[in-house]
Amino acid sequence: MTKEQLKQPERPVYKKPLFWTTILFGFLSFFLMIMVFVVDSHYVELTNALTNHGLYYDQTKKEIYSKENNQNNTQSSSENGVILTKKLGEKITFEEGSIEVRGMDISDGQVTVAIILENNTDKKSSFNPKEFVAKAGDETLNYIGLQEVSGLTGQGEVKEVSPKSNAVFFLNYNLPKNNSSDFSMQIGKYLWK
Repeated sequence: MTKEQLKQPERPVYKKPLFWTTILFGFLSFFLMIMVFVVDSHYVELTNALTNHGLYYDQTKKEIYSKENNQNNTQSSSENGVILTKKLGEKITFEEGSIEVRGMDISDGQVTVAIILENNTDKKSSFNPKEFVAKAGDETLNYIGLQEVSGLTGQGEVKEVSPKSNAVFFLNYNLPKNNSSDFSMQIGKYLWK
């Protein structure tokens, strides 16, 4: 061995691979810590905002629910998937339109439900009135038929509401066997009492 081989000049630290990998992992660790902090702070802000408005997020169903509805209707809400409860006569408004259950009364030996649908879209809106669930207490009432007042088209079970128009109709159901007058109407995930 020669003296040149034995005594090689020391390379500067910045030219060694370990220096740069240490710097890279340091910056990566710092960046990840900042990201965890930011994501956690946004989660806390969202949770606080939902709490301030009386809502909560169900992680299993991936939906937002109202705490008021769950306190009032814990059993029916969890079983039927109800996300919003309104009083009879109140309207639920969407971008596509609105639904209003005007009232539920006994007339001519049957339960009659007055409904107003509003379609604000440029397309026909269709529905099957048999999917609207009327109840008296815990008893589900049997659907008899639909009585159109205005705005509905369609043959058979499926009815349509024309674009940019309203439909007014009555749904008729058999009288309850339990003689309850605690009526409610469920349309999709919405409940009127």
